[in-house]
Amino acid sequence: MPVAVPKAGGALAVAAAIGLVVSVACSTAPSLPAATPEPTATRPASRTTPAEPDRVREVTVGPQRVECVGAAPQLCLVVDDALFYDEIGGFEHEAGYEYRLRIEQYDRWPGQTEIPQDAGRYGYRLLEMLEKKSAGR
Repeated sequence: MPVAVPKAGGALAVAAAIGLVVSVACSTAPSLPAATPEPTATRPASRTTPAEPDRVREVTVGPQRVECVGAAPQLCLVVDDALFYDEIGGFEHEAGYEYRLRIEQYDRWPGQTEIPQDAGRYGYRLLEMLEKKSAGR
C-alpha cells in the first residue's frame, strides 16, 4: 500500500508516514502462539547421590594421545574416535593401551553464569575402568 508524503511539513510528514507504515505492518503481522515452557525434571543437589544417568556414559579411549590445539598446543586423548581436549579425573592414560571407561560429566562452575573463557563448563571423572587391553592385541 503506497503512502504519499506531502512536500510541505518536511520531517513531520515523513515521521507521520513512517508511523502509518509501522502501524499497518504491525496490525497485519500474524500473531505467534505463546511459547509453552518445556517440563523440567528436578534432581537432587547433593553430591552424595549416585551420578545422574544422563551425565554418565561409556567411552572408548584410544591408545595414543595426539597433538591438538585448544587454548594452547597440547596432547589430547582420543575418545570415541574424536579429539578430547579435557582430562578425565582419576584416569591415568598409559600409551599403547585401549580403554573402555565409564565416566561422569559434571559442572565445574555450579551456580556461576560467567566462566573463564579458556575453561570448559564441564569436567569429567572416572567412575569405573571397564576394560584395558593392549592396542597391539
